[in-house]
Amino acid sequence: MGVGIYVWFSLFALVRYGVCESFPSLLTTNASIAIVIDREFLAEEYDQAKAEIDEFLVYAKREILKHGGVNVYFYSWTAINVRKDLTAIFSIASCYDTWKLFKTTEGEDLVHMAISEPDCPRLPPNTAMTIPLITSGEELPQIILDLRESNIYVWKTLVVIYDSTVNRDMITRVIKSITQSRNSNAKATGISLMKLDVSMSRSDLREVMSTINPKVLGNNYLVIASYYLVGIVMEHAKSLNLASTTNQWMYIISNTNRNFQDIQMFESLLKEGDNIAYLYNASFTTNKCVGGRKCHMEELFKSFTRALDLAIQEEFDTASQVSEEEWEAIRPVKSERRDFLLKNMKNPPWQILKFNSSGDVIEYSGLIFDVIFELSRNLNFTFRLEIVNKTDTGSSNSTSYDTNNDLTNKVPKILVDLIKNKTVALGACAVTVTDDMKLMVNFTRPITILTYTFLVSRPKELSRALLFISPFTMDTWLGLATAIVSMGPLLYFIHRHSPVYEYKGIAMKGGLASIQNCIWYMYGALLQQGGMHLPYADSARLLVGAWWLVVLIMATTYCGNLVAFLTFPKIDIPITTLEDLIAHKDTVSWSFREGSYLERELRASNEHRYRTIFEERSRHASTDDDAIIQNIEDGKHVYIDWKMKLQFIMKKQFMKTGRCDFVLGLEEFFDEKLSLVVAPESPYLPKINEEIKKLHQMGLIEKWLKDYLPKRDRCWKNRHLIEVNNHTVNLDDMQGSFFVLFMGFTASLLILLFEKLWNKHFGKHKQKTIQPFVT
Repeated sequence: MGVGIYVWFSLFALVRYGVCESFPSLLTTNASIAIVIDREFLAEEYDQAKAEIDEFLVYAKREILKHGGVNVYFYSWTAINVRKDLTAIFSIASCYDTWKLFKTTEGEDLVHMAISEPDCPRLPPNTAMTIPLITSGEELPQIILDLRESNIYVWKTLVVIYDSTVNRDMITRVIKSITQSRNSNAKATGISLMKLDVSMSRSDLREVMSTINPKVLGNNYLVIASYYLVGIVMEHAKSLNLASTTNQWMYIISNTNRNFQDIQMFESLLKEGDNIAYLYNASFTTNKCVGGRKCHMEELFKSFTRALDLAIQEEFDTASQVSEEEWEAIRPVKSERRDFLLKNMKNPPWQILKFNSSGDVIEYSGLIFDVIFELSRNLNFTFRLEIVNKTDTGSSNSTSYDTNNDLTNKVPKILVDLIKNKTVALGACAVTVTDDMKLMVNFTRPITILTYTFLVSRPKELSRALLFISPFTMDTWLGLATAIVSMGPLLYFIHRHSPVYEYKGIAMKGGLASIQNCIWYMYGALLQQGGMHLPYADSARLLVGAWWLVVLIMATTYCGNLVAFLTFPKIDIPITTLEDLIAHKDTVSWSFREGSYLERELRASNEHRYRTIFEERSRHASTDDDAIIQNIEDGKHVYIDWKMKLQFIMKKQFMKTGRCDFVLGLEEFFDEKLSLVVAPESPYLPKINEEIKKLHQMGLIEKWLKDYLPKRDRCWKNRHLIEVNNHTVNLDDMQGSFFVLFMGFTASLLILLFEKLWNKHFGKHKQKTIQPFVT
């Protein structure tokens, strides 16, 4: 059962790591797997192995892989031509051929699942899964080889102490595992063997061990012995000053099993600074998988198809929420294909704890534990997790990320006391480095440095009711109206006083002979409608021609600007810096966590803007998370916190509403250093700091932190700006035009009414007047 769980999780991560690069999307293309069964390696068992694999794949496609498909290609030798459409390779071959096949396919970014012979270096675990076919009870050489390949130890010299529980063939294989390595550059150049007899007395054993000279034989010791002899060797090593921080001891207890309960007694022999590791058998088997080629094969294929099915489901869920163009932009890449199982959060991303119904921790992860796991691997120590202040953690499995937790500058007093008293070696929590805490505990090199910014409502689009007048300023519109009103009378004046009509005998009646017709003519020319009359005089024609040029320039400019305003809507003035926030203090409020590191820094700062932010903060802001979020969305409130935490809030809101309602400020301020805590004068602090420095240099801590942070979505690239998409003209854009039409219709009705009244009043008077008859 334990092996099966490990295979599932490891292979799941590998499948999701490698699938995306082979195909644009699992929604449109089936995954494919090459199954390589070396006929020479299996000999007469080849046909049986092929039939078992074929039979199980039929079952897996039908019962496990329900949301997609997988194409299968069989090969009977390892010298194959790699297809470009392959997703994974499964191989059963010798160690040499397995590595040869891996080197051939290494550049194709495939998931490689390999079953090989014993004492074979495993393929790189970040891209492959290797299971050696080991006879039960002969696992020790493979375990030591795995430790070496993982760089758990790098020994150039070694003293091997063993007893009669290890036979000659086994010790030969152990030495081979230590001295021969495919990937490690550090080779053991000197090995000293020392065999102990179970019948030896304590004094004889001490005399034998007293011959060990670390200056000659080195500082690394491997003890493979029975439970009884391990305790005696430990006692004599301490009495002979062979156990220290500089000397590495690994004890392999050869006659233990998972029912052995007395391993903890060795803790009483340890003291602060001892560099000691234990290796004992704690494995167990079930009827589901008792070992062998068929069992391992079924577990690998079951894990592969299950993980592939989950990957297809995830891509389908994500693609269904966005457009095709957005899906291509945010489609997962290999580095983002990680384990996406639901996690129960407690102080993420530092510590993620999962509790059972009784309140006990059954699973833990997070950045802090990633660092501790790496430290334990590099410094050869194991640890046991103890939860302090359990009444505070409880058994909640809530996944919310509220605005009132995560005060890393406040550490429970019980934890401080445990560290000061050296009851615990390390505080597995992210703690803010402050001068006050330095008086009580020691801090490691910072794990990460967080900056502060603020969360504000995304700037809203301004009303588009008057969009049609937006291309020109009010001064321009006023000048244009003045031009229309003045050009009509000016045309009338030139047309009226031109001698051309008198010279040619043309009657000056109708058309441009009235001033109102001249004004309507100029207005019609502005709308590019032309007119029925054209002046006969060249002077008037020159004026009309000049007006046409002006109209051409004005109309072209107006149309171009109107298209721009339709494409890029005008938005409210955004709040991007603290100065902008202070300038909007009459319309918005702001708040931050009480008792936080930010509050302390703002209070102590002498800079004017920081003092203003502190003094003008909202002291009556609601403590309800939903109320705060709603006020921010309404544009009434601004929340200041870690940039990382605000990203969680933005992601949660996006998943809830499907909209990008929030943006982050452009300005980041105040660096808050987070570190682990150790006891004062701890001898391990220099080594821990050195390892943390290496983790930073290799970028592992940054990578781990990114794994816990919200994944990219369509709001990611627009966290600071207004989102601009391809815009389709809608009613909001055109409402101004309908307003103009309505105003024109209303004005027309009013003038019609005025004309009726005029005619009613003056028409009757005209009818009563006696007109002379003229013939």
